[in-house]
Amino acid sequence: MPAITSEYFHFTEDGLMWFSTSHGLTSFDGSEIVYHSTTEQANNLGLTRIFSIAEDQSNNLYIGGWSVLYFNRETKYYDTLSYIYKDIHKKLDAQAHALYIDKNGLVYYGTGSHGLFIYDPINKKTKHFNLHPGKPDSWEDRRYNTVVSFAAHATDTSKLWVGTYHGIYLFDKKTKSFTQNFKIVTPRRHIDQPLSLGTKLSIDISKMDVVDDSTIWCNSWAGGFANYNSKTGDVHTYLHDALFKSKDRYFGYVIRQFGKLPDGKYLLGIYNPHPGVFDPKTTTLQQIKLSADQNFDAVRFVTNDRQGNVWLLSKGNLYVSIPGYLRLKQVPLNLKKKLISPLQLRGIHFDTATKQYFGAVFNSTAVHVFDKNFNQVNLIPSPVINNYFTHQQAVTHKITKDGKGRWWTAGWENYVLLPGASKFELAQNKFPLLAWMQAKGEFLDVVTDKNGNILYRQGNGKVFHINHITLQTDTIDTRFENTDDIDIKSPSNWYDSFRNCIYLVKKTGISQYNLDTKKNRIIPLQSLYGNLKGNQGISAPALDCDGNLWFMIPKFGIRIIDPVSLRCIDSIRYGEKGLIRGDYTAVTGAEKPYILFRSLNGIIVYDYKNNRSYVFDGKNGLSNPDNISLLYNNGHLVVGQHGSFEYLALKDLQHHTFSVKPTLNTIKVDGSTIYVRGQSNSDGIISFIKYNHNSLVFSFSAQEFFLPERIEYAYLLKGINTEWQYTNSFNRRITYSKLTPGKYVFMIKAQKLGGDWSTEPVEYAIEIVPAFWQTFWFKILSVLLLLVLVAIFIRRRTKTIRYKEKQKLQHAKNLMELEAKALRAQMNPHFIFNSLNSIKSLINKSENEKAANYLTTFSKLIRTLFQNSDKREVSLYDELETCKLYTQIEKMRFGDKVDFLFDIDESLDLKDIKVPALILQPFIENAIWHGLVPQNSGGKVVISLKNLNGLVECTIDDDGIGRALSKQYKSLYEGTHESKGIGLTKSRLELDKLLNDREDNIEIFDKINADGTAGGTKVVLTFKENNSW
Repeated sequence: MPAITSEYFHFTEDGLMWFSTSHGLTSFDGSEIVYHSTTEQANNLGLTRIFSIAEDQSNNLYIGGWSVLYFNRETKYYDTLSYIYKDIHKKLDAQAHALYIDKNGLVYYGTGSHGLFIYDPINKKTKHFNLHPGKPDSWEDRRYNTVVSFAAHATDTSKLWVGTYHGIYLFDKKTKSFTQNFKIVTPRRHIDQPLSLGTKLSIDISKMDVVDDSTIWCNSWAGGFANYNSKTGDVHTYLHDALFKSKDRYFGYVIRQFGKLPDGKYLLGIYNPHPGVFDPKTTTLQQIKLSADQNFDAVRFVTNDRQGNVWLLSKGNLYVSIPGYLRLKQVPLNLKKKLISPLQLRGIHFDTATKQYFGAVFNSTAVHVFDKNFNQVNLIPSPVINNYFTHQQAVTHKITKDGKGRWWTAGWENYVLLPGASKFELAQNKFPLLAWMQAKGEFLDVVTDKNGNILYRQGNGKVFHINHITLQTDTIDTRFENTDDIDIKSPSNWYDSFRNCIYLVKKTGISQYNLDTKKNRIIPLQSLYGNLKGNQGISAPALDCDGNLWFMIPKFGIRIIDPVSLRCIDSIRYGEKGLIRGDYTAVTGAEKPYILFRSLNGIIVYDYKNNRSYVFDGKNGLSNPDNISLLYNNGHLVVGQHGSFEYLALKDLQHHTFSVKPTLNTIKVDGSTIYVRGQSNSDGIISFIKYNHNSLVFSFSAQEFFLPERIEYAYLLKGINTEWQYTNSFNRRITYSKLTPGKYVFMIKAQKLGGDWSTEPVEYAIEIVPAFWQTFWFKILSVLLLLVLVAIFIRRRTKTIRYKEKQKLQHAKNLMELEAKALRAQMNPHFIFNSLNSIKSLINKSENEKAANYLTTFSKLIRTLFQNSDKREVSLYDELETCKLYTQIEKMRFGDKVDFLFDIDESLDLKDIKVPALILQPFIENAIWHGLVPQNSGGKVVISLKNLNGLVECTIDDDGIGRALSKQYKSLYEGTHESKGIGLTKSRLELDKLLNDREDNIEIFDKINADGTAGGTKVVLTFKENNSW
């Protein structure tokens, strides 16, 4: 924490502390220092030394220093209040020592040497009033025209008390006039003032506390602490001669302000030697030494915060009075005897009859008695022990009171105090029936049952039940199976008054014994440990106020056993259900809904109803975590220490709050601060950040002055984190790097240690502004532009491809048409010439009937060829009819030398199968002329069609001379027959497949006879069935 340069600090409505440092105006919430001015502002505006601060209804600040400043906390804007004196028509510098804002929003500020000013923030007008109205407007007088403090009138809002360098004035807001009725009646001489009461004495008034209509307590710089009766005007001063007193001069303490304590006393900020508590009832002072090694504490300022806590500034250190409900209160154990060992409170019992606490104090010589406020009021002597370990000491552990009003203690020896007796005696000496106690050794505990009987318990778990009327004793014991994996320590509380039963606890088990029925029930290990295996450490049992058994397992947590069923009804792991993690060593029951735990770090009061843990350690009153005893009695937690004990009323826990509101203090981007606590924007976004500054550091804290190290935080940045991230008070700066442009919400929540995270988060919106090329509209336009370019490219490419394909298709069609026409043109001359010669020959031979049949078939073929001349595809039926007409003509021509056979699969629907026009005839023609005609004996051509699983297989099979021998005879027939149909047909089929996506195929096989000679040629064409047009 930086050095506080002001001799003043102020608490605003939101709980922040404000003061000045070398950085200027500074706020502090207990964890985080926030600077609210730049170095230039701090120097130019005089913010390095602030005298006073006031907060208006909008939570903005007026700051008194070398001048008066207005500070807007949201906009971080400073404005200077100024006044032009009427008589000289110019401004004069004046220090603002005091500030006050009334309920109407008027700002009163008192200055050094220039009196009182009133500023109206609505019309922005300032009025000036001297303490003496007859003086000029610019009158300057340090002694008689300086205003250093204000205080509201107790009942009249139209009046204002004004503290000056020469007493207290009453200012009437309506008439704008000062009156003074202030006379010091205490004999004194301060500085250069005469001692005579006849001469009016005066003191400076640094601060006032208006008690009621007639009483004001105030302090003077060196004139003491004073009581002012506003009705009579009498002023009684105290401590005005504390440092020096002579016939001619008094010197009092330098009192730098004061604060009021909850009990009505005042903490005076005495500069030298030490601050002190002044009791206005007894007018006595008790000084407090802040530094053990310093002769004086140099107190500079004292004040109250808005909760009434007193704050003190000494040598740069801040001190604060912690409220009683937040801390354990310590009580020393006193004994008028020199001790060998420190006193240790190990047991305590509240007597409802006398309203007193009786304490069993180890190493003492008596039972200590305390009143209801834990003030020691009596010592009741008890027998002492002398042996190797002790000398003239009682070794007492616990204490109780039976149904006949007798007090019993348990320890190395057991003592009893009879009603009316003045001292404790050995129980076996007082009651012969209890002589057995002497031989039993040490007893660890003693309690009283609901019938008034006494229960003594030893360390081995054995219990002795003594009837408080007859003093007859029952011994209660039990046994458990030994196991090395179980280790249970003695219980802190073991009697259940609701069921009048006790719990017998040994190292290896626990049982429940009913004092009425004398029935003993062993608690199953399954209930105690569940499914836990292996050694779980030293476990400890305790009873809550309902009689449930809380079984503490060091490596696990708590298992709660129902007293009726003796089964586990709930379990609490450490760190769950509000039970904070810790190395717990002891547990004890308390009033509902609390259970007490001792750990190596402190005391935990666990609220099992609301799932909360209250922590008490060295920060809030626990003097030593390694304490002697953890006790509960009469609504109080009591912790035994060496030489003292500490206590807390559990009802005070209701004043605790676990919910704290976190605040974002700063946002830094690349090392520069862009947001300071309190800033805001009208659109709800606290900061806009450029796209190239995207590494953010968030600093946050929550207001907590007393125990800030116990604040736990959780944070989440929407858009980055999906789950809450947890941290503590020592790590409150979170960095996010390389954030992409966009809107983010930074969420933080906080709680005090031991809470259940039920607090609501606070949210801060942040926007990283994208570059123009990162904006949504730029991306949309870019995408649209890209789509347009792609569309143009695709369109042009498609157009080009289509054009090329169209050209290719046209060329292919033209080629096919030309080839088909060429084929038909080629076939027609040869065929027609040969056919006409045959007809002519028949006519010459007068074979007219044959000539007529020949001519008829020839005409049918010619008609069919002409009909299909413009068709690219025909049905397989039509193709076969053409082939049949062609083969009939060739049969007529060659006679028995050639033979033709058509083998058609009847399952084929020939009319539904489409094939290229005139696709089979060239292969039949080729078989005749190149296969059969060269062969002297002729031959046969078989045309077959088969259905092969959706495919049509067309075979043209001849038994001619074969392709190899046919080449040798080719020259003999070129003059009479020239065939190019095979090559053209193959090309047509390939083009047809390419252009029409057909699956047609052609294969040619050379047949070989058994003797190796050519056996003819076989042509196989394959078409897909059911090809449509």
